[in-house]
Amino acid sequence: MSILLSSRPLTTLKIIQLNNDKPPKIFRKALESSFFSRNARKRKIAVQLIQPLSSLGNKGDIVKVSPGYMRHRLYPNRVANYYIPRGPKENNSEDGKKQIHLLAKSGQITLALFGQPYKSGKKLHESDNQYVMQYFHDLQKTLSKLNHSRHFIFERESAKDPNDLSILKSPVTREDIVDKIKESLDLSININDIEFQQDISNMIQNSGNHTCFVSFREIDHKVPLKLVVQSFTDN
Repeated sequence: MSILLSSRPLTTLKIIQLNNDKPPKIFRKALESSFFSRNARKRKIAVQLIQPLSSLGNKGDIVKVSPGYMRHRLYPNRVANYYIPRGPKENNSEDGKKQIHLLAKSGQITLALFGQPYKSGKKLHESDNQYVMQYFHDLQKTLSKLNHSRHFIFERESAKDPNDLSILKSPVTREDIVDKIKESLDLSININDIEFQQDISNMIQNSGNHTCFVSFREIDHKVPLKLVVQSFTDN
């Protein structure tokens, strides 16, 4: 023991051994403070990235780094914030999302696309597994409804532009598409998940056939939707 310990921890250890009245807890505390304190150098803290960093992860990811690296590099450069869990529910959600990302990368998202039951190859905590199972259940339902929808029809008054009769007086916006999906399929879609084929504008300003996409970013998958915009003239 004298070979492994410095003189100061060894002295502390001898004093504790000689005092038989000392309870075991004090002995353990002395061990932790004396020669396990060196492990503090290897201690990691949880931080949340507010900017993507190739060596750590993407924006929003929760990663573990050394306190010094966070204090001197990440935090001053506004790359990450200190992560403070708000409760067990948030932790379960984050763990579940990480598992979903892994499933998407490994190609297991086809389970949801084709309606097959999900089976986890990795043992998860019960709460995490429930989160993933619920996600896949909701995802299968959403994808099935979207994939079986033929098209969505919108009617708009013509702007009566003599140079282009297809120009609409009022455009079809992402809000309109979300409302139409809710009305037709009883699905609640986030407005930010609606993307257009040509990402030039966030609205449709001409009549005709158009395509938009419902983006599922967690699994890197998009579902195309056909939009038919019909114009009419108010006499």
